[in-house]
Amino acid sequence: MLEKILEKKCDLIVSLEDVKSNLVISEDEDVIDSDELLKTRILIAQSLCEQYTNKPLTKTKYAVRYDLPYNNQDSYLSFSDPGNIFKNIRLPYRPLISVESMTSVRYNGETFPVDVSDYVVDTELDIVYFNNYPTRGEMLKIIFLAGYERVSDVPASYKGAVIKLIEEAYELRDGTVELTEKIINDYLRGERDYYISDSF
Repeated sequence: MLEKILEKKCDLIVSLEDVKSNLVISEDEDVIDSDELLKTRILIAQSLCEQYTNKPLTKTKYAVRYDLPYNNQDSYLSFSDPGNIFKNIRLPYRPLISVESMTSVRYNGETFPVDVSDYVVDTELDIVYFNNYPTRGEMLKIIFLAGYERVSDVPASYKGAVIKLIEEAYELRDGTVELTEKIINDYLRGERDYYISDSF
């Protein structure tokens, strides 16, 4: 399976005011970073959280590609229906918002759109169920949206982790890898997505 990010919203999941109110700056210290630099720090902290949990925090458009031949690790012949490849695909990122398109692709570049009536998308389980699995082409390309549509939907644990990461970075003036990992683990241990299987 190959994957690629096509678009990503760079919304801040915490406000500048919330971050500033949690920073302890001594009177003889310079003024806090400019708003633009502080925004950059927030985005970096968000990215660290995303890497740890394997979940996008803001709306992100992905393209994933699965090889269709029977003899690859992403597919298998069903014993109950030996004429078909796997019937379901669990998409690699959640929360799943929607599937925008699905296309069968041949190695020569020829494409065959998969009709929306041939599959059902379960956004609760992040799974695509096929009514009719595509048989034309050697690859299946899926474009989908994942992440939280609104900042208000992002769990508080992520927001707490972002604020704490920035707070500790200011206190130490240069965070350590060990401290960063500890903060993220303390706040987001329960959010981590151990992605195992993408097809069955």
